[in-house]
Amino acid sequence: MSGPYTLGLLVLGTAVLTVVVATLWYERTCRTHCNPRADELRRRAAASESVPWGRP
Repeated sequence: MSGPYTLGLLVLGTAVLTVVVATLWYERTCRTHCNPRADELRRRAAASESVPWGRP
């Protein structure tokens, strides 16, 4: 590589792209898999708070 584009710039660009892709993938995975499960657990916890000793 020559001119203003060096090997270090190429490596840096690749690293930034990898971080952005990994972040987007992680966010999508959490939104589709983790958030529905967490919502279900919150609903169960809210329902059990109104019953004495946490039992229906």
